Amino acid sequence: MITVPNRTDMSDESLALRTIDENLRKLADEVLMEIMNVSKEPSKKKETSESKVNKEAPRVHIAYASSGDGTVGFSTTDSTGRTYIGIYTDFKDVASADPKAYKWTKVKGDNGVSVSSYTRWYYLAVETPEKPALKVPPSPWTITEPNYIEGSTNNLYYVDQSVFSDGSFYYSDVQVSSSYAAAKNAFIKTLENHQKTLKQLEDLSRQTKKEIADAADSISRKIKTEYYSSADMDDKIANIESQITQTDNAVNVKFSEALKNINDLKFDSDKKYSEIISTIRLDKNGISIGKSGNRISMNLDNDKLRFMQEGIEVAYMSDNKLYIQNAEVLSSIKLGKFAFMPDTETGSLSFGKVED
Repeated sequence: MITVPNRTDMSDESLALRTIDENLRKLADEVLMEIMNVSKEPSKKKETSESKVNKEAPRVHIAYASSGDGTVGFSTTDSTGRTYIGIYTDFKDVASADPKAYKWTKVKGDNGVSVSSYTRWYYLAVETPEKPALKVPPSPWTITEPNYIEGSTNNLYYVDQSVFSDGSFYYSDVQVSSSYAAAKNAFIKTLENHQKTLKQLEDLSRQTKKEIADAADSISRKIKTEYYSSADMDDKIANIESQITQTDNAVNVKFSEALKNINDLKFDSDKKYSEIISTIRLDKNGISIGKSGNRISMNLDNDKLRFMQEGIEVAYMSDNKLYIQNAEVLSSIKLGKFAFMPDTETGSLSFGKVED
């Protein structure tokens, strides 16, 4: 017989503990084993014990407390708010009021905490900042992700903040934004290419000026040589005029060709730069790859690589996995050492092991 408090005086919590707690069952098993061990004592005690057992049924008594030794909040009737349960057995109807008579075990765990909010904080700086120490970190920490500004040498750092239901908080380690770094590197690369093109134009301009100066010097030397000849003055003057005209035309042609080459090179550079800008775009969503107006494009951010069709995400890669709405396989599918293989003769599809 087990003495328990009246059901109407018990809370739902204590009823649940009484019915499902595995530790209580173990204690009851231990107590019953002690009762059975009484029969193994010497003959005189054995006869007395057997006589007593035959006349009286053993009683299992239960008590509740708030400490492991049963001394705090001890009660044999009220389990409300108590986290320990005690048990012992004898042949008496009334349960003992001594906590030492019971074997105690914990039946209710401590209350936990939950995450109440999750926030990502951003920080623009050249060097890695310290992890915030306050629940609301000071400026320049901000919850708004900044866009890359052309020419900036800063890096974008961020931390993830978890705030718990008990008011405590936790920050992850400081990390660098990969999408911001990619935008920065793309701008630097484009700027380097543009500066390289300008240098090529400057070199070509200097070479053209040198060739013009050399041609002019050649004209001057020719005039001096022919003009101071003494014989056939009229013929010489005519020859001088002819040489000047021919050399002048050659200079004009070469200069025109040089200007055309400069203009063509600048046009080609501007065109390539425009093509890059129209194909690769950097914004707060990451890097978008795909010519403006096309149906198909890709988007890369911190978490995944998206495949877009007419502005709708149709597939993406994240955490070493590929996610796709619809897949059409033209030949076969291999899963580890197994594969789906079509039979072209029968038109059937088989699945089997293809590697040992």
